[in-house]
Amino acid sequence: MWGMNRHRHRAGVTRPRVIQEGQLILSDLRPGQKGKVISFNGNGPVRRRLMDLGIRCGEIIEMVRLAPLNDPLEINLNGGHITIRRSEAALVNVEVLGDSQA
Repeated sequence: MWGMNRHRHRAGVTRPRVIQEGQLILSDLRPGQKGKVISFNGNGPVRRRLMDLGIRCGEIIEMVRLAPLNDPLEINLNGGHITIRRSEAALVNVEVLGDSQA
């Protein structure tokens, strides 16, 4: 087990997790990149918290910046900046938007 993790960290670069063509999880967006919320993977209190923050299907989200240790993430949602944990962002599937769709 240790050997598998060692090789992943040695490269220093993690690849985004692609769900379908053109879709990622929210935590894999790069700063400045925008996405449209497609679906949620979580349920219960975590899903409710995300929805209470305004993250709903069809909303446009922009990744603003990452904290120095990559957790938490700051996102722009409806003109407001929200900070969420990387583990919560990993539950949100987004469709990556290009400049022409934003």
